[in-house]
Amino acid sequence: MAKTIYVNQIPITVEHRRVKNINLYIKPPEGSVLITAPRSISMKRIIKFAEEKAEWIARKRKEVQERSRQRELKPPEPKITEEQITHLEEKLLVTKLLT
Repeated sequence: MAKTIYVNQIPITVEHRRVKNINLYIKPPEGSVLITAPRSISMKRIIKFAEEKAEWIARKRKEVQERSRQRELKPPEPKITEEQITHLEEKLLVTKLLT
């Protein structure tokens, strides 16, 4: 069952799973934060871990959010149709034959 904790006003989802270590994830595009931890680790220890990593979490969340914003602003790559490829291949072949 997932629980939410707050560190420096950042919501962090905590899940106890069958894992060996405490794992910290920053997920795009919003920069949501997930901590997975072994079932044997107490919430007190997980909160302490999150507080120790608070500066890193804040920095990485900003980076993830900025990358997502840049992707939204970036125009999509133009698609090349099969017809255009055929035309380019023919043009290249003619160029090779003439040289």
